[in-house]
Amino acid sequence: SGFGSGIIDLGGLKVSQISTFNKIWTTLEGGQDDLGATFFEPTGIPQGFFPLGHYSQPNNKPLFGWVLVAKDESNGALKNPIDYTLVWTSKSQKIKQDKDDGYIWLPIAPNGYSPLGHIVTTSPEKP
Repeated sequence: SGFGSGIIDLGGLKVSQISTFNKIWTTLEGGQDDLGATFFEPTGIPQGFFPLGHYSQPNNKPLFGWVLVAKDESNGALKNPIDYTLVWTSKSQKIKQDKDDGYIWLPIAPNGYSPLGHIVTTSPEKP
């Protein structure tokens, strides 16, 4: 019951809350209490739905968050990104982190649309 286990129809755009994740990347310093943060991608996404970004949280708390996923049934509310812009990387930073560097990307939306969320990878290649 409730939003966390259901799908809401917003007039052709269906959304669902996801709270299961795979870890993508972790920094071990910075942020609250200088313990870093971990970045996650949602898992268990219902068929036909797409994530609206990735999730991050401080390392000093148990996993507690969620993201929205959406399905466009009106054929116009959502469009796939046409490209990605790198907005930050740990590559040149002197921080304690996972063995791989982290990369944060902003999706570039087609004309008439706006991006939602960011994507985090461990590769310098665009998502």
